[in-house]
Amino acid sequence: MELTSDQYARIAPLFPKQRGHVGLSNLQVLDAILYVAEQGASGAVCRRISATGIRSAHA
Repeated sequence: MELTSDQYARIAPLFPKQRGHVGLSNLQVLDAILYVAEQGASGAVCRRISATGIRSAHA
């Protein structure tokens, strides 16, 4: 599940402003969270998320 630009635009003001050097946007992080919620947190999912730059508990 990924949010469309229009869907994200509606909720974007609810997220904190990103400051400094940020590797991922709030949208990318939210998409990863929704993906795990939809697919479950198997080892393969955790490795995929780690590969995209989000650190998991299993990394």
